[in-house]
Amino acid sequence: MMSDRKEKADSQIESLSFSQIISRAVIPIAIPLTTGPETISTVILFASSISHNMSMHILLLAAIMIMTAVIWLSFWYAPVISKVFGPTGLDVLTKIFGLITLALGVQFILTGILDAFPKLSG
Repeated sequence: MMSDRKEKADSQIESLSFSQIISRAVIPIAIPLTTGPETISTVILFASSISHNMSMHILLLAAIMIMTAVIWLSFWYAPVISKVFGPTGLDVLTKIFGLITLALGVQFILTGILDAFPKLSG
């Protein structure tokens, strides 16, 4: 996601059928980033921190529903979005969201380490 291997990827895509392209696009990219371990661990972390507050549970559910709608809209309008941004814009967006995903992963790791070893936090 962060490196530039566009030429090699473009030549490989041209030799694939439509169903193979869709299969590769949907499984590795869409499913893990929207409903994968990151999403599940985020919900678990938030739910455990608000364990006895019903209004916070309702807000968490509302946030999940809003994100579901945003994801659905982005999938629905993906052809329009790709036309608006063009290939260069999509490459930039991919790299930006790759950095955001990396930052979230690092934060989850740090949170887990500090929870497991509280004396490290000082």
